[in-house]
Amino acid sequence: GYSGGLDSRLLLQAAVDFLGADRVCALHLNHQLQPDADAWELHCSNQSEKLGVELRVATLNVVTAGQGIENEALNQRYQFFREQLSAKAVLLLGLHIDDQAETLLYRLFRGAGLRGLSGIPEQRAEGLGQLIRPLLSKTRDELRASAREANLEWIEDSSNSDTSYDRNYIRAKVLPVILERWPAARKTLARASSNLSATAVLLDEYGLELLSRCDWQPARWGWSLDASKFSGLSLAAQAHLLAAAFRQLNLQGFDSTYLGKVQKLLQSAEDRSPLLKIENSEL
Repeated sequence: GYSGGLDSRLLLQAAVDFLGADRVCALHLNHQLQPDADAWELHCSNQSEKLGVELRVATLNVVTAGQGIENEALNQRYQFFREQLSAKAVLLLGLHIDDQAETLLYRLFRGAGLRGLSGIPEQRAEGLGQLIRPLLSKTRDELRASAREANLEWIEDSSNSDTSYDRNYIRAKVLPVILERWPAARKTLARASSNLSATAVLLDEYGLELLSRCDWQPARWGWSLDASKFSGLSLAAQAHLLAAAFRQLNLQGFDSTYLGKVQKLLQSAEDRSPLLKIENSEL
């Protein structure tokens, strides 16, 4: 994934040095969110041509869908990446340990649950291929020093200093204060995120056990579970079961308010035709 910035430029160079230009493809997204977006695309094209690397570009139309511009741009970015990945292909992204710390704080301030606080994984399946973030243990300063030593050219995105964006505010205003008091905070936040990730794996296994306990199975119109067995679970277990079910069905609309709605549905008389909608699905 090649934005033209410091991290992705260094990663692109490393990939070419290690694999050879013929085995590397640079993926660039023009988000059309900055005045210089077209100039950045041209820069990436020129750098890729110098390296002898194929460049694939997508121009996005980022319109918020109630999630904010940052999240919508992120969703479209990963959709583009997935479309490019063939079987056995590997997507390399240049995120580093500062990104990990900023992401954890950002999600914490938004009230994320355990899965959200698990942070950025170093590796995972993505589409038909694999996603790897090889720089995740390095700091931004370490990467900048390496890029300068290699005499690389990269783009400095002026929007990174715009603190109206939440992540930029955390980077510019929040994290420096934390690091002044706790210099090793980047690594300790990353360690905390890793610990939470391990716990999330266990809870995922528990979610599957809960689904099985409530007879989760295909039905003629979708999927079903035993409502009486579901009602016999604790509230925390009910919420965890619903989250596991919606994740299995790839539904994104579950939040902490949904459990109460499901409980009301279960308490409704049959002649009231109880119904809940989530995205394009019905419960």
